[in-house]
Amino acid sequence: LHHCSTTAPPLLHHCSTTGSISWNKKFSGVVGHSNPTIWNFLAAVKMEQSSTDGKITSYLVGQQPPRRKKANVDKDAKIFAVVDRYDRYDDRLIEYLDLLMRAM
Repeated sequence: LHHCSTTAPPLLHHCSTTGSISWNKKFSGVVGHSNPTIWNFLAAVKMEQSSTDGKITSYLVGQQPPRRKKANVDKDAKIFAVVDRYDRYDDRLIEYLDLLMRAM
């Protein structure tokens, strides 16, 4: 796992934000609606826990996670490179945000 730089501003913590969005999309798909009943919610939590347990077991026996697409790996590398240089753009925020937007 990549960890975000602690010197980056909170809005640019790409790792945790992306992970949260991804998990929420997946969970909404499992639940099946945006306003589930308590029973749908509990069934989805059980399914998510089962999936997580399976991933942990696979990790413990040495199985590698699926490979990410090269385009996603490259895009993440560009974003991390820009975020790592954040402190160089103290007085040029617009230029920094433009660079970040181009990396995405």
